[in-house]
Amino acid sequence: MATPKNSTEKINLHPRNKHRNAYDFQSLIKAVPQLKKCITENKAGVKTIKFSDPISVILLNRALLKHHYKIQHWNIPKGFLCPPVPGRADYIHYVADLLSGGKDQLIPKGNKINIFDIGTGSNLIYPLLANKIYGWNAVGTDIDPNSLSNATLLVKENKLKKAIKIKTQTKKGRIFHDCIQPEEFYDLVVCNPPFHLTEKEANKGTERKWRNLGKGKGGGLNFGGKKNELIYPGGEMDFIQKIMTESKIFERQILWCTTLVAKEAHLPKLKRKLSKLEPKEVRVIKMGQGNKQSRILAWTFMDTRQMAAWKKFRWV
Repeated sequence: MATPKNSTEKINLHPRNKHRNAYDFQSLIKAVPQLKKCITENKAGVKTIKFSDPISVILLNRALLKHHYKIQHWNIPKGFLCPPVPGRADYIHYVADLLSGGKDQLIPKGNKINIFDIGTGSNLIYPLLANKIYGWNAVGTDIDPNSLSNATLLVKENKLKKAIKIKTQTKKGRIFHDCIQPEEFYDLVVCNPPFHLTEKEANKGTERKWRNLGKGKGGGLNFGGKKNELIYPGGEMDFIQKIMTESKIFERQILWCTTLVAKEAHLPKLKRKLSKLEPKEVRVIKMGQGNKQSRILAWTFMDTRQMAAWKKFRWV
């Protein structure tokens, strides 16, 4: 897609990301006509939407998913987390590079690749994108009944029952236990962990977002989010450490375990925690998304020989 006039390429996104150019609103409106009423112009005369309006954000996401990825049906219940599609696609592209073994290597595609999404939420964004971009199969897990219900509906409406499975994590504080069975193997684990310690901290983050949007304190989250999606006792630090601890138990059933890390200051402590579990390799993959910097922490308990055997057994 050509770069529209009066726009600049978002070179901080992954080279394969379809969202490096400005939004093609003509095509997006064709995909979702309701989006037309949400479009406005900024001071530079460039078309955009009101990112302070939750409905506009949801309609934009729906249009992006339909136009770029042929996801025909996508919606979330009121107040639930609405993920920014370009950033979530970036994550999938970067972990695809991780599976390939290097940027000049072939990326494994198709339903032999299986990913495990921790806290898939009502939006099911990682399994949907992973399937539509690379043809991967996925399992999405969550503890919230409403999230699971909507995720199940998205699978059904998009006719992806063979490719995407939804599992209920019945025990709070558990990650893989009861969700990964002895005969199951996963090439990738992905996760966008809840990163706030308390509701007060979450509210401060909300106020900061509204100020950045020029709306003062605002009146809620433009990208939504329920407590279990945003808040965890101990924040992302404790949540990620739980993933690490359990990943060691399932070290022969998971090739690469990855998670987003919102706060860079957490990386040194997380790396120290990982070192005690003796992984064979740890990587930090930096991602730039607009004014926000994020990073993926990735680790594996398999050495080069074991990885080669895994790929021969699973992919060939």
